Amino acid sequence: MMPNNADYRRSLELLRETFPGRAYLTFGETAQALNVSGKTVERMVRRVKDPIPAHKVAGCNRVPVTGLAEWAARRGLIGG
Repeated sequence: MMPNNADYRRSLELLRETFPGRAYLTFGETAQALNVSGKTVERMVRRVKDPIPAHKVAGCNRVPVTGLAEWAARRGLIGG
Protein backbone atom coordinates (compact mmCIF):
# COMPACT_ATOMS: atom_id res chain seq x y z
CA MET A 1 0.00 0.00 0.00
CA MET A 2 1.47 3.33 -1.05
CA PRO A 3 1.12 6.29 1.31
CA ASN A 4 -0.77 9.42 0.41
CA ASN A 5 1.59 11.69 -1.58
CA ALA A 6 1.02 14.61 0.80
CA ASP A 7 1.84 12.44 3.85
CA TYR A 8 4.99 11.15 2.16
CA ARG A 9 6.12 14.69 1.26
CA ARG A 10 5.51 15.91 4.83
CA SER A 11 7.42 12.95 6.27
CA LEU A 12 10.31 13.45 3.85
CA GLU A 13 10.43 17.20 4.51
CA LEU A 14 10.55 16.68 8.29
CA LEU A 15 13.28 14.06 7.99
CA ARG A 16 15.34 16.30 5.70
CA GLU A 17 14.94 19.23 8.12
CA THR A 18 16.05 17.05 11.04
CA PHE A 19 18.89 15.37 9.13
CA PRO A 20 19.95 17.85 6.41
CA GLY A 21 22.00 16.49 3.53
CA ARG A 22 21.64 12.87 4.65
CA ALA A 23 20.60 10.08 2.30
CA TYR A 24 20.91 7.33 4.94
CA LEU A 25 20.35 7.29 8.70
CA THR A 26 21.90 5.15 11.40
CA PHE A 27 19.60 3.03 13.54
CA GLY A 28 20.13 5.56 16.35
CA GLU A 29 19.02 8.44 14.13
CA THR A 30 16.07 6.39 12.91
CA ALA A 31 15.12 5.72 16.53
CA GLN A 32 15.31 9.45 17.25
CA ALA A 33 13.05 10.23 14.26
CA LEU A 34 10.47 7.64 15.37
CA ASN A 35 10.85 8.36 19.10
CA VAL A 36 11.65 4.72 19.90
CA SER A 37 14.75 2.89 21.13
CA GLY A 38 17.54 1.62 18.90
CA LYS A 39 16.61 -1.96 19.85
CA THR A 40 13.05 -1.31 18.67
CA VAL A 41 14.39 -0.11 15.31
CA GLU A 42 16.48 -3.30 15.03
CA ARG A 43 13.38 -5.41 15.65
CA MET A 44 11.33 -3.35 13.17
CA VAL A 45 13.99 -3.84 10.47
CA ARG A 46 14.06 -7.61 11.01
CA ARG A 47 10.34 -8.27 11.15
CA VAL A 48 8.80 -10.26 8.31
CA LYS A 49 5.67 -8.21 7.67
CA ASP A 50 6.41 -4.69 6.37
CA PRO A 51 9.86 -4.04 7.88
CA ILE A 52 11.61 -0.68 7.97
CA PRO A 53 13.81 -0.66 4.83
CA ALA A 54 17.52 -0.98 5.58
CA HIS A 55 20.67 -1.59 3.55
CA LYS A 56 24.33 -2.26 4.20
CA VAL A 57 26.35 0.86 3.39
CA ALA A 58 30.12 0.53 3.83
CA GLY A 59 29.49 -2.54 5.97
CA CYS A 60 27.02 -0.82 8.33
CA ASN A 61 23.24 -1.05 8.45
CA ARG A 62 21.59 2.19 7.32
CA VAL A 63 18.01 3.30 6.69
CA PRO A 64 17.39 5.35 3.53
CA VAL A 65 15.66 8.65 4.32
CA THR A 66 13.24 8.22 1.40
CA GLY A 67 12.40 4.66 2.45
CA LEU A 68 11.79 5.71 6.05
CA ALA A 69 9.58 8.60 4.89
CA GLU A 70 7.46 6.21 2.82
CA TRP A 71 7.30 3.59 5.59
CA ALA A 72 6.37 6.18 8.25
CA ALA A 73 3.83 7.95 6.03
CA ARG A 74 1.93 4.68 5.53
CA ARG A 75 1.50 4.55 9.30
CA GLY A 76 1.00 8.27 9.95
CA LEU A 77 4.08 8.31 12.20
CA ILE A 78 5.98 11.32 10.85
CA GLY A 79 4.32 14.45 9.60
CA GLY A 80 0.90 12.85 9.36
